[in-house]
Amino acid sequence: MTMFIPGSEIFSSRPIDPEELRRSLPTRLETHTVRSEKVDELDPLTYEVVRHRLWSVTDEMGEALKRMSGSPIVTDANDFDFAICDELGQEVQVGLYNTMLVGAVDLAIYWTLRHRAANPGIAEGDMFLCNDPWVGGGLHQNDVIVYQPVFHDGKLFAWTSAIAHQPDLGGVGLGSFSPAATDVFSESLPTPPVKVVRDGQLQRDVADLLFGQILAVSQSDLYLAAGTTAVAVVTTVLLNKELSLIGFDRDMALAMRYPVFLLDLVLLGLITLAIVVSLQAIGNILVLAMLVTPAATARLLTQRLATMQLLSAALGVAAGVIGLYISFWWNVASGGAVVLTTTAIFFAVFAAVELGPRMRQRA
Repeated sequence: MTMFIPGSEIFSSRPIDPEELRRSLPTRLETHTVRSEKVDELDPLTYEVVRHRLWSVTDEMGEALKRMSGSPIVTDANDFDFAICDELGQEVQVGLYNTMLVGAVDLAIYWTLRHRAANPGIAEGDMFLCNDPWVGGGLHQNDVIVYQPVFHDGKLFAWTSAIAHQPDLGGVGLGSFSPAATDVFSESLPTPPVKVVRDGQLQRDVADLLFGQILAVSQSDLYLAAGTTAVAVVTTVLLNKELSLIGFDRDMALAMRYPVFLLDLVLLGLITLAIVVSLQAIGNILVLAMLVTPAATARLLTQRLATMQLLSAALGVAAGVIGLYISFWWNVASGGAVVLTTTAIFFAVFAAVELGPRMRQRA
């Protein structure tokens, strides 16, 4: 049975009565309202003009994204969509692309209004990012939504949003899909709504947290990383036989009366330490990819566990150095550069080890 995590109940969004939601907002966040008399006065012709205008807006949003995107997921597969919502998040118009993606946009906005209106606040020029399917905005963690409030005469008038499937955001499997996953943390990290743009300016601290900035690593961070590495190496050497056994044959470990639960805690503790000390350099979205990809590459090159461990560490270091140079010369986020480098190494090794012999056999 899944263990309950205290505080996790906050990160869940459900439909809520609009007026109840409006009353719960802080007084400084004024919302646009329409009297029922105005609604009754709206003639059918004006209604159709407005409806088709909103329809054309979402069409233009789609064409703009397809022209700017370099991802075949957007340009060919149409795995994206848009939504225009009213001031309380109720959907007014959606795009006609992958309409399944916008089924929970309203839930993400409900949650944002309830948990972000007071702190950090919702103001003109802000944008929020989310990929937490429990909060809303997508079907799973690979669906990332960016949405922003629209103000008119100082009042919250509407919300616009764009959501698209991302090819890989980390996790234990390629493409962030893992049929063997036992919990949400085996796939890409779910990120609840976070303000990434404030007053029209990208939040640099948030961007560095998501995508990493190794140039901001301090000397104390290096000491912490070195200490964590030493602890991980010593623990792995001392418990190498036990950790290897529970990794490859858990039933055998239980039959031999190994303290499997305690060993699981040790392994999870080492993984947690590695993630915490890597956040500054890699970012919380990409750190899972760095945990998995070097090990997967080493697995292609050797069947010996000890060699695999050493080779995995060496590949991670090499990818870090090469990625740092790419980040410096091309002026891109260091975390993304390091992860792209280790991914490129994986595919190069995969092509040489797996595809090369098959192609020679066919020739």
